Amino acid sequence: RHNGTGTTSPVKCFKSKIDKQNPSCSLSVTASGVSFANTTDQGGSGVAKSGINKSTTAGYGTTSLGLSTGTVYGHVLDNAGNYGSCNRSIIETTKTYNKTTKTCNSYVSSYTCRKAASYYYYCNSGDSLSGTTCTHWNFEPLKYKNLSECQSHNGVVGCYPCLVNMYCFPHSGRSEYNAYFSGYSCSSVGGSYGQDAYCYKYGQSSCGSWTRWRTNYGYSFSDSTSSASSCSTGSSFSCDSNHNGSSYVSNCSLTSATCSSGTKLNNDYCAN
Repeated sequence: RHNGTGTTSPVKCFKSKIDKQNPSCSLSVTASGVSFANTTDQGGSGVAKSGINKSTTAGYGTTSLGLSTGTVYGHVLDNAGNYGSCNRSIIETTKTYNKTTKTCNSYVSSYTCRKAASYYYYCNSGDSLSGTTCTHWNFEPLKYKNLSECQSHNGVVGCYPCLVNMYCFPHSGRSEYNAYFSGYSCSSVGGSYGQDAYCYKYGQSSCGSWTRWRTNYGYSFSDSTSSASSCSTGSSFSCDSNHNGSSYVSNCSLTSATCSSGTKLNNDYCAN
């Protein structure tokens, strides 16, 4: 280049570098969550911004996430406008539980047995008994159809055929309405003249020659255990006649948590 003096001066040249390289990144996944392991701008313009989300669409500002299943993406933008990304996949572990189930069951606790009571009628002093009829001195015989009719005429002369004595064998004692003998009792008279009178045995393991009148039940829980891939406990309840045959899960115990691939982070997640 001429400088006006007939001589030539040197020309200074400057070489500029244009950043056309995409930045790169890598993600660190631990039990605490996901964060950047590094972000690198290989073109030299420097990293302008970065961010982590669960979308392929770039997002910046958030640089860490908690653990959840799915793919996590890292996004990096350099000062030349070049974009780079990285990703990691998080999957759930395969779990096995020891599951305890409580089931309410009924069982026969005892039997109530019965047989017809032996009974007879008697009259008041001075009256005479003929069959089921008392004659009160010189009056006409008075006879009532049943016990309740007789009781509704309390104080009426002649209401004596309703006085009934019943025997509950094998006892030698005598009992009247609903009397109780050490494990045996007689029911009150119903129907005409004691035809529905019975003796009862309570809490028997068997009835023998007596008739099994009622089966008495108790209720209790039984426990069973099984292996399950998922488990959640249920609401407890009392074991009684209303819940006979019903069940609920009382306990879930984790026995194993494994990864089908990748690195185990905790009992819930694995990272690829």
